[in-house]
Amino acid sequence: MGPFGAKDLEEAVAAISGPMIYTPMGPALDRIAGRLQRTDSHTRLCGYRHRPGRNLYLQASPLTRDLAARKSVQIEGIMMTFTEDPQFDAEQLKRFLALCSDLKRGDPAGKRHAASSFALFQRPDAFLDMVRPGMALFGIHPDKQLSEAPESWTLHPALALKARVAYVKKLASWGECRL
Repeated sequence: MGPFGAKDLEEAVAAISGPMIYTPMGPALDRIAGRLQRTDSHTRLCGYRHRPGRNLYLQASPLTRDLAARKSVQIEGIMMTFTEDPQFDAEQLKRFLALCSDLKRGDPAGKRHAASSFALFQRPDAFLDMVRPGMALFGIHPDKQLSEAPESWTLHPALALKARVAYVKKLASWGECRL
């Protein structure tokens, strides 16, 4: 569930688990997918800051176009994750939609998705081609104030997940990260 390197890429492609690509892995992904004869390998792109990639949105288009040009790579979708800062999230969604529009003029970017559990309750404008309910599936509200509101949905866990922590990252505040 965290970042992986090129050595872990073969296992991800073999399992058809749709690795989220947010660094220049095009050559390795193409080579591995071709060797495994998995031309249906799916990739996802996270072109936005801090979660988990470091790519700024300006790097997302060249990275996506590079992946789309690879013979053994098929892009399943393009995604972003909100910072949960209302001011920045509005700008971030605007940038993401502009990127998706730009990509449609060239190589297809696949399904667009931006709405995680937080956005399911806060940002209906982010319900693009699909949503990622995440922690809501575990019965957890993404926002404590929201969960205490009288009109709040009652959530019940649909499943349980057990894993070891593989990645921890300290994030700067939005004010420290402006372009």
